Amino acid sequence: MNPKRKKGDELTLKEEKFCQEYIKTGNCTEAYKASYDCENVTDESINQLAYRTYQKVKIRLRIKELMKPLDKKFRIELTDIQKQLDAIINSDIRDYVSFKNGVIKIKNFDELTDQQALAIEKIKYTQAGIELCLHGKSWSIDRICKLMGYDKPIKVAETDTEGNNIPTSVTVEIVTTREKATDE
Repeated sequence: MNPKRKKGDELTLKEEKFCQEYIKTGNCTEAYKASYDCENVTDESINQLAYRTYQKVKIRLRIKELMKPLDKKFRIELTDIQKQLDAIINSDIRDYVSFKNGVIKIKNFDELTDQQALAIEKIKYTQAGIELCLHGKSWSIDRICKLMGYDKPIKVAETDTEGNNIPTSVTVEIVTTREKATDE
């Protein structure tokens, strides 16, 4: 028993298996199905039971405990992610190939910078020749926007330049009968 745990916080065998399976799959429902008998249980009920199991404090603590060694093994810093994304959005196909007189030539890879190498997704031989693919810029720009918080909703002012409230809703009255216009 872990010395930090109090009496009554011990996990059952099924709860321990749930935690182990959650580490493998990252999915509560899959972990629950692998740990508990779900033969006569609806998918909706399994989802609810899995969520409730995951929400238990002792389960969350055990999962966190199991993830500590993984955190150290797969430690990645935000700066590493930013460096990779920066390499991708600043990549230029002309750094990798030249096009002269209708002939495309791949440049010597020994001359690539580390940043240029990071932008390469794959290189493969095909029947037509060598295929060089760079990582997608659109996806990378989207990720950077999310990391930087640029994708947050923009708050629109509710007052005009003079400080008067701008109506946020408008009421429309529909008239079903037409009144006869009179000339007076």
